[in-house]
Amino acid sequence: MFFTKVGRFIAWLIFISALIKFVAGYGILFGTETMEDNRNAARQLFNEPNSGSILDEAAYSLFIAIALGIAAEISRNVHKLLLVDENEEDIDEDV
Repeated sequence: MFFTKVGRFIAWLIFISALIKFVAGYGILFGTETMEDNRNAARQLFNEPNSGSILDEAAYSLFIAIALGIAAEISRNVHKLLLVDENEEDIDEDV
């Protein structure tokens, strides 16, 4: 159960980080007038060549967060099912 909780926590951190990168990437994309300003802002804020690279990295992070979150939820549900099965076996033995 420890790794499930850690996995959920890390998934949320990656998810929030990806959302921040998306907002910043689109802010740089639509907030700069020239491509040179776009490159300068992306390089100063994220050390990326342009806002497209920021958005790509955010998309990859989002997919990783979703995959990790799904794996953690599966682990959590399996753990709950195993606890229910153990409780049912204890009840059957008492009868």
